[in-house]
Amino acid sequence: MASFVSRRSLYATEDRIVFDIGSLYLKCGFSGESSPRHIVPNSLPVPATDGFQGCIAARKLHPVWGLNVPPATYEYVRQYLSYLLRTTYSSSLLTDPKQRKVVICESPLLPAVIRHITAQIMFKELDVPLITFIPSSVAALLTVGKTTGLVVDCGHIETTVVPVYDGKPLIHNTQALPLAGAAVNCRLKLLLKNHGSLLTKNNPEPVPIPADIMDAQPLEFFEDLKARVCHVAERPNALDRVEATMGVTQLNQQYAMYSSNAESATVSFNATDRLRIPGWIRERATEVLFEGDEDARSLGTIIADVLLKCPTDIRPSLVSSVLLIGGTSMLPGFASRLHNEILHTLEDPPQYQKLRRLSPKVKLCQSVFKGNCAAWVGASLVGVLKIGGQNVTKEEYLTNGQLPDWAGLRIPVEEGPVQSAAA
Repeated sequence: MASFVSRRSLYATEDRIVFDIGSLYLKCGFSGESSPRHIVPNSLPVPATDGFQGCIAARKLHPVWGLNVPPATYEYVRQYLSYLLRTTYSSSLLTDPKQRKVVICESPLLPAVIRHITAQIMFKELDVPLITFIPSSVAALLTVGKTTGLVVDCGHIETTVVPVYDGKPLIHNTQALPLAGAAVNCRLKLLLKNHGSLLTKNNPEPVPIPADIMDAQPLEFFEDLKARVCHVAERPNALDRVEATMGVTQLNQQYAMYSSNAESATVSFNATDRLRIPGWIRERATEVLFEGDEDARSLGTIIADVLLKCPTDIRPSLVSSVLLIGGTSMLPGFASRLHNEILHTLEDPPQYQKLRRLSPKVKLCQSVFKGNCAAWVGASLVGVLKIGGQNVTKEEYLTNGQLPDWAGLRIPVEEGPVQSAAA
């Protein structure tokens, strides 16, 4: 009886709902729990083609927003987020939104319009009594018992590097790079089109993959393939490259094959065919994250740029607590490769000579939580301990129409497209 009562306290009405709303997945659950209850993919309905109008044959994975959110998409984003949150409450959480406060963890660089639309849906449509906004970087650091560190969030759309000092994200020193899971998917797709092969039922010999077949594959196909077969190799050198074979076009020479010890993989493509993926593609599809030169930045250079912008006296504290979060950071070998990239960037390029003395202090934090859920777990901790974050009540929002700014200010909700989108 005592154990039953203690378990009941976890789901009492004072427990808050915790959301981590990303462009591709939504994570939800209750405060005090060590993992989200549900990870809901953002998907669009696929209409049936059998003549029955209004029937839905399936749903396909699709990001709700991208790097830019043009005004023409405000209404679509509002309608989809409204549908997603209502469905989550009724089907996944099985709770009344009016009875529970909410904790939302989000990136400090999340488009402001997304934050405004989310608040409007929560307060005006779902009647949530209070929302606590918490930066995902700060929440993730709490899971490793730190309030100062450098958080590298490698998600689907972009990679964000956020320096956090004493529990406050340094927004003006934060930088982002449009290299993340989506870039790996594009590179994997291109390499398969040019170098992959198909094993068909009628032909035992591998044949080149038709370009139109790869183009027709949905996003979830490449997301699944990336998670199943791809991994991050050690930092290559000039000796790892081999000469491109005859007949390779100029466009494909930039993807010249590497020498690799990885084995080829064969995965089911459909009911009758199988896809053969060379071992070097499994390794080098992720190279897009680390390729950089004098004109293009990589993950290593963007981390060095963030350190250069930070005050000198806090740089040692930041590099000694580098935390990797986001789904793409869970790829095998990612942490080791990024650590080597940071060391190489701090020691070799002349523009980063001021940071060379930091090389021996670079250390990656080890977390017991998965990278794609670390921010949610930290927000769950914030919800149960009632610490940190910016609180906005329903009455305050309806009266003043203001939301917190991560720089510590309070900014008004912009008039115009955002307001009309929620009307």
